[in-house]
Amino acid sequence: MKKLTIGLIGNPNSGKTTLFNQLTGARQRVGNWAGVTVERKEGQFATTDHQVTLVDLPGTYSLTTISSQTSLDEQIACHYILSGDADLLINVVDASNLERNLYLTLQLLELGIPCIVALNMLDIAEKQQVRIDVDALSMRLGCPVVPLVSTRGRGIEALKLAIDRHNVNDNVELVHYAQPLLREADFLADAMAQEMPLQQRRWLGLQMLEGDIYSQAYAGEAAQNLDTSLARLKDEMDDPALHIADARYQCIAAICDVVSNTLTAEPSRFTTAVDKIILNRFLGLPIFLFVMYLMFLLAINIGGALQPLFDAGSVAIFIHGIQWIGYTLHFPDWLTIFLAQGLGGGINTVLPLVPQIGMMYLFLSFLEDSGYMARAAFVMDRLMQALGLPGKSFVPLIVGFGCNVPSVMGARTLDAPRERLMTIMMAPFMSCGARLAIFAVFAAAFFGQNGALAVFSLYVLGIVMAVLTGPDAETYYYARRSLSICDGVAGLSRTAYQEPYYPDLATPERFCPARR
Repeated sequence: MKKLTIGLIGNPNSGKTTLFNQLTGARQRVGNWAGVTVERKEGQFATTDHQVTLVDLPGTYSLTTISSQTSLDEQIACHYILSGDADLLINVVDASNLERNLYLTLQLLELGIPCIVALNMLDIAEKQQVRIDVDALSMRLGCPVVPLVSTRGRGIEALKLAIDRHNVNDNVELVHYAQPLLREADFLADAMAQEMPLQQRRWLGLQMLEGDIYSQAYAGEAAQNLDTSLARLKDEMDDPALHIADARYQCIAAICDVVSNTLTAEPSRFTTAVDKIILNRFLGLPIFLFVMYLMFLLAINIGGALQPLFDAGSVAIFIHGIQWIGYTLHFPDWLTIFLAQGLGGGINTVLPLVPQIGMMYLFLSFLEDSGYMARAAFVMDRLMQALGLPGKSFVPLIVGFGCNVPSVMGARTLDAPRERLMTIMMAPFMSCGARLAIFAVFAAAFFGQNGALAVFSLYVLGIVMAVLTGPDAETYYYARRSLSICDGVAGLSRTAYQEPYYPDLATPERFCPARR
């Protein structure tokens, strides 16, 4: 079987991770991208003709890096694609948000790298009365388009078949740029290393004209000609970046007009009705606090009900079991006691805490996959703005209730270093799942039936301390300034509510901080 390396790329919330898990199953390994602490996840799977290594690239809305303070995701994705390590790209597109997702698709196709579009979330699109002509979309894009519902496993075999049949993309001129832009892009491309394909050099030239700082670094000496190109364009157009983006969006609108019965997928009636309540300026915060309290209540009660079972099992296996092995094999008494009471007793101290920690992760995963966590960030935006942070920073903070380690790691999704540092400093005040077990023991011992309220109060106290820490950290390190999550595409997207893919809720990546 031939070996094939595929890069998996798509917008956040497009179902990319679910598709990755569907394809690779348990055959995954997690590390970091070279030089940064951003997670790199790879997996293996086989098709009829190929042994595939699948690389899960960070979720991104585009390949354009307009600021040195932006998230690393765009830089990592762009570097990997231009490196030539991938033989093929799979672009996961949310069918219910086709127009927004196609911007990244156009950028990928302009590079000329073989690409397959995985048209995901068709079930949600159908609920929103969005009909997409897959064949027409494939013809317009000049690459295979495979319809998918990754949460149900629909279309996986068709995607594998498309991988086996992969070839170069059709030579389709997708975007019609103004002639001055093409002239200057070719001028910049001529100054780049000639071993790079012309199509990629021209793409880098357009990216440079758009203001992409990473492309300037990648283009080498050609970046020295950028000022000359911009000076010539100044007499012909006001803002080259605006003209480039406008040309792409006109192309997207023309494609959507042909392949879809609507240009913009509207939220479903259910989503709209629920959001009127969830996002209400007066009801949003009380509902959020109630959801958090309900999560703690269920985690303590369900986890507490399972705790005696885990306790009895760990005693039987790690204490009595080790004692029996020691006596049977005639170990010295001191060794048997050391292994049973020392090693086994230590394991028995920790293992009964697993149910409550596991329940916390499970409920957090459910809220995240259902779409509520994105709404929680919108609800908290006003409060976070008071601290000089965007509402988007609330997501890694809320993850801290599961574990502070992935909470700190999750801060890398924020756009500016100041926002990342402040969030990291506040995250340890979030009471993690390990503390929940300790809280539960003392709450049961001292507060009886009011234990859930006591634990909830401790969590609220942690939030208050984090809130008090934010302004102090900001005053010490930075001047106060932050964008709202409603500014630009870097903000959180309001996707439709959906039923989570339940097998994903209990994957190792959800529970092991080192693999998240």
